[in-house]
Amino acid sequence: MSKGNIKILIGILCLLIMVFAAAGRYVGSLEEAMDEAGLFERQILHTLEVEQGTVVFYEPGNHPDRVHVGLIKKTFLGYEWISGTDVGSFETDHPLTYGYSNIGESIKQGDPKALPIHSGVIIEDRIDHMKLEFRDGSESPPEIIETDIGRLWYFFPDEGTRDLSKIYGYGKTGETVFEN
Repeated sequence: MSKGNIKILIGILCLLIMVFAAAGRYVGSLEEAMDEAGLFERQILHTLEVEQGTVVFYEPGNHPDRVHVGLIKKTFLGYEWISGTDVGSFETDHPLTYGYSNIGESIKQGDPKALPIHSGVIIEDRIDHMKLEFRDGSESPPEIIETDIGRLWYFFPDEGTRDLSKIYGYGKTGETVFEN
């Protein structure tokens, strides 16, 4: 065997080792990715596809009546948990909860791998729809979703809508039910 063939064989072996090592981080499903990350979910409440992967809202097994949100990336090797945070608890005296986090692969502002999210749970039954007001003067309605354990809201901000200044909750007829 010539030196050139040995170098090629060593290169192929190194490539195979790298592929198998990388594949060890990936699993076959969203649930397995969460389990592999040590997140023992009680139930997945809602998922949505975004450019960076799958956003998962879930009830953690060790904290019933709470909601967490996270990002799971899928590649040709499988699923991998990226990051997550607490959204809030349904056991609160407040009409709704609010949180802000970056659940993406990057925390650098403007990086396409970043995934900032405003989110919370809605406790007050009279809140039908909401409006978020930002420091730059813009306004936007968040998405509201119904789940098995209650209602959630979320909004993915862009560069101009990161700094939230007010949250409004409105009843069915448009009356203000909540303002902070």
